[in-house]
Amino acid sequence: MLMSAEELHKKHPFTADILFNEVMAKKQFDEKAVPDASCLLGVKEDGSQHRWVVGNEEGEILPKFLWAKFVAIESGKVFGKPLKTTTDVTQRDRLYAMAREAQLRGIQPFKLKEEGRGEISGKGKKRCRQVA
Repeated sequence: MLMSAEELHKKHPFTADILFNEVMAKKQFDEKAVPDASCLLGVKEDGSQHRWVVGNEEGEILPKFLWAKFVAIESGKVFGKPLKTTTDVTQRDRLYAMAREAQLRGIQPFKLKEEGRGEISGKGKKRCRQVA
C-alpha cells in the first residue's frame, strides 16, 4: 500500500518542502556544486563515496535524474552493466520518499496512470520552478 501525503510528510518531513524542476537539463548546472541534500550517497567497490546527483545547485530535484537513479538502483544495472555502487537503507528510503512525493504531485515520469481510465492527477499543487 502506498503512503498518503500526510503519512509521507510525517515519516519523511523533508518531502513536504521539495521543489521539482522539470525543465533543467544536465548541461545547465555543475554536478560538483550540487549539495549533498540533492544527492543520494553510495559506496563504490573500492570503498570510496559515490554521489548520485538527483538535483541542481539550488537544491531542486530533477525528476528525470531521480527516475534514472531509481531505475539503476532498483534494477542493479547501469547501461546494461551490473551496478558496482551500493546504497544503504537510509539512502534508499530517501529515494523512495522523493519518488513518492513526485507521484503524489503528478510529476512525470512518476505520474501514476489508472488502468483504463487515463492519468490520475495528484492532490495539491505542483511546486515546480517555471523557467522561461
